Amino acid sequence: MSEMFIQLTAFFSAVWASFLAWYLVVFLVKPRLVIDDKIYKLKSVDNKESFVYKVKVTNKSRFFDVYDIDLAARVYLYGLNPDDKNEYRMYVINSGVKSSPYISSKRKISAHFHGNERYFVLKPPYGENRDADKGKLRRLYCRFHTDKPNDFLMTLEDVFHIIENEKDNVVIEFAITATSTFSAKRLFYTKCFKEADIKQIDDYDNEASGE
Repeated sequence: MSEMFIQLTAFFSAVWASFLAWYLVVFLVKPRLVIDDKIYKLKSVDNKESFVYKVKVTNKSRFFDVYDIDLAARVYLYGLNPDDKNEYRMYVINSGVKSSPYISSKRKISAHFHGNERYFVLKPPYGENRDADKGKLRRLYCRFHTDKPNDFLMTLEDVFHIIENEKDNVVIEFAITATSTFSAKRLFYTKCFKEADIKQIDDYDNEASGE
């Protein structure tokens, strides 16, 4: 066996090992986040008329935390254009009010970060400051429900009933982007919710804290 053959074998072995290590890091070692199937509804401590809506995200990875979390939530509303039933209008919902951009792994239990689960608040732009002329979804609701006062406090369930005959086509999409602390791999997860996915819990929560 020539020295050249041994060198080539060593070279290609090193290349293969490097490729395998890169593949493991980039494609296999990645965040494993699961978005719960329900939007949890709790009574608000700040406003007894209002509610707090939360989405639970769990980090299923046993060893690797995730950080640098970006959240997005949108309402897709169909039926505003009677001539095109497939056309929709999209509204952005504020999500993750004062929440931590970090979720621990299953092995790393931390009282501050509540283990490997985080709850993120959904705060629709329905205008809780009812003295101000704000709240796009609330104003839109009042266009189709003239019996409602313009300053009423809207719930997340009301969003699905803006146009009653299109309520089954309204979707809330929750999206989360996160990075693995080990591989720096960044992935994108989404979950779509209907009105039936809202589950009320008989408990109180502080909306302002995001907890």
